[in-house]
Amino acid sequence: METFERAVLVCIFLFASTCKASESDKFRIFYIPLDVNFYSPVTPENIEELAFYSFDFTSTKVGNLFVSIKKYKGARVTGDDLSGIRVKIVNIRDGGVIFITAEKGVFSGGEKYDMETNIINAALNDIDKYSKKIKKRY
Repeated sequence: METFERAVLVCIFLFASTCKASESDKFRIFYIPLDVNFYSPVTPENIEELAFYSFDFTSTKVGNLFVSIKKYKGARVTGDDLSGIRVKIVNIRDGGVIFITAEKGVFSGGEKYDMETNIINAALNDIDKYSKKIKKRY
């Protein structure tokens, strides 16, 4: 195989890999800024209705939350844990869901996770920056 043909094959492979990575990092976000207070609690059941912002979003930092959850052991969630929800993240590819509370608690699949705050903050900063570029729902 000539050098040119090899280069073309490498380019095709890299392009395909990049497309797959982008697809796996696409999320649907329901977002209420963390500093917003409500008289009644925002829960997993009503976050979509109450969210100030709803958008599809591609972010490796948000993707890192899903990757990181697999590294941590979750603890069973109680009813009190799930009040104060501010972010619902749905992985478009596989339907996985993560919730983040105003206190930066992370929940998924009925369990809560104690994660490194830098991972949570990076994802929230990405979401917050993007939300400022789009129109508020209300």
